[in-house]
Amino acid sequence: MKVAGLGAPRRVRIRFQLRELDVLIDVLRDLRGHATRDASDTYARVSADEAAIDDHHDELRAIEAMLMQLEQQRPDDSGRIVLVGETEVVSDVLRAGAREALTRLQHGHDGYPAYGSAPAGAALVDAAETAKAWLVTLVSFDQVNNGPDE
Repeated sequence: MKVAGLGAPRRVRIRFQLRELDVLIDVLRDLRGHATRDASDTYARVSADEAAIDDHHDELRAIEAMLMQLEQQRPDDSGRIVLVGETEVVSDVLRAGAREALTRLQHGHDGYPAYGSAPAGAALVDAAETAKAWLVTLVSFDQVNNGPDE
């Protein structure tokens, strides 16, 4: 199973293919930067509202936990990495990852010459397969998170 709920709606387990990892790492680092800035901005402007600051710190901790999981494990026999994360944060990660993978596919297509070379064609196909993997992960997550269609 690509996505499994763990005490829904709090936590999920996601199985990523190796081809998804470059995008995943970039997205997690980007989201970590945003969460750090948001926590700092909130702290600077709202010293009395500890709940708002705690929310940003919780998000930052959840992102850091996912990055640490990536650092601490090797791919399984099928070449997959399994991460466990807070459902709300994983949702943001998967949506940003799918968007980034599609953007990379678009850039690959834009750079593909009219009479493409074999390496350019292979890179375009790789970007398409990566985008597809991200979309499958996102749809699988949404099916677990939202329940089966009626």
